[in-house]
Amino acid sequence: MGRFRIRTSILKSLPISDECPELTLGKLILRGLRGLCPRCGRGQIFSSYLTLVDACPNCGLKLTGSDVGDGHVVPVIMMIGGLIIAMATVMELTWQLSLWLHAILWFPLAVILVTLTLPPIKGLFVAMQHRYRSTEGDSLPGGQ
Repeated sequence: MGRFRIRTSILKSLPISDECPELTLGKLILRGLRGLCPRCGRGQIFSSYLTLVDACPNCGLKLTGSDVGDGHVVPVIMMIGGLIIAMATVMELTWQLSLWLHAILWFPLAVILVTLTLPPIKGLFVAMQHRYRSTEGDSLPGGQ
């Protein structure tokens, strides 16, 4: 068996800088939850509530290929729905509230919780797409 050699021309073509250091999965998850660019961690990825910017204002990472679809909505609805049903069941078994009181209590709480948790979960999904290369774009390999 022969020895393996790394072609230095390949390594020289990959930009390695302090601006975009290698990323651990934990840091990437935090960047996604905070709505920061998955590559540099400085630029915001949302231009409005759930609208992604075309590119990171700091490093220029193109986010136009990121399409999380309904992927971020399903876990949010399942988690919040389960939480609301569990709390409503406990309240019903404890105090036997009337139906209109349940509606007044749980519907606004569900809307508020879903509204607050959708952007961080969408940011997480965008960061995971960047990490595992399921986006259409010309970003460089290795999270750079």
